Amino acid sequence: QVRTGAQPDGSMTDYVEPGALPGFPASSRTRRITYDFDDGVQGPDHLEPGASYRGTRRDCYLPVPEGDAVFRRLRVAFERRLIFRIGTSLTTGRSNCVVWAGIHHKTSPYGGAAGHGYPDETYLARVGGELDDAGVE
Repeated sequence: QVRTGAQPDGSMTDYVEPGALPGFPASSRTRRITYDFDDGVQGPDHLEPGASYRGTRRDCYLPVPEGDAVFRRLRVAFERRLIFRIGTSLTTGRSNCVVWAGIHHKTSPYGGAAGHGYPDETYLARVGGELDDAGVE
């Protein structure tokens, strides 16, 4: 059986831009993924049906072509509603917000692993393992 989550309705778009992310060959490019969720009302598959929630917009980054396989899997995970959920923000402490559901993303092109960016030599393998754990091949 295919695993699905309780991600609210939103969009996932991407754009490939010139320039390599730190730690990748100069010939590679950068894929910017934008996730966009409007504010809304929780449905029957959420924690508090009928309660409002706060949406979010997140930009994330993958190297091209090195991260292309991960990108395809992230698209499947998004379609299965596994990337985000409604919960409490670890950053603000606010409840009823769209938050990450456990599949890590690079939200900055720079800053290394500590800054949620690149270079991070093991990121593609780690996120691949998280996608494996979520049943996304």
